[in-house]
Amino acid sequence: MPHDDEPVLHALADLRAGDKSAWDRLLPLVLEDLRKVARVRISRERAMITIQPTALVNEAFCRLIKAREIDWTSRVQFFAAAALAMRRVLVDAARSRARRADAHRGKSGESHTNELNAPILITTQDAKLVSLDFVELDIALRELAEIEPREARVVDLRFFGGMSTPEIAEVLRVSEGTVKNDWAHARSWLGRRMGAET
Repeated sequence: MPHDDEPVLHALADLRAGDKSAWDRLLPLVLEDLRKVARVRISRERAMITIQPTALVNEAFCRLIKAREIDWTSRVQFFAAAALAMRRVLVDAARSRARRADAHRGKSGESHTNELNAPILITTQDAKLVSLDFVELDIALRELAEIEPREARVVDLRFFGGMSTPEIAEVLRVSEGTVKNDWAHARSWLGRRMGAET
């Protein structure tokens, strides 16, 4: 991500001060970076192929505007919040797609798992890559957040936010080594939780 932060920092400061018009100044400053993140997320999610990057960014941005508390003091913190907003948009879209698919099938009793099976890759201990259900990943991440909240945040920031290890370390105020350890442990935990070892 570019680090020409001064205009972004001014806009974020104005938002924290209650100036809602600052959203209009902030969006052009972060739009292209948000689109890049969105393109990466969508390219990994076959099930989300009907969502265009611009639509994902717009919906995530709308959710950020509705945030009750705005305490972002840096560009990286803002992108961390945007990453979580994108995750929520994608999960909501996956669930909506599942409901439509189930309604279309009626009482056939067929599972929608295959339609929502997206190439979310988790490396197991024997170095296998496994495709996992996107909605199931969200459920697993919520469970992980209950026992290891920082590790769940690392997954959010890296997978959904496309952030580098130094950027995640800045957001979480920990060392880069801690981020690497959290990422490795979280991937291992998610693999076990979601049955990736099979």
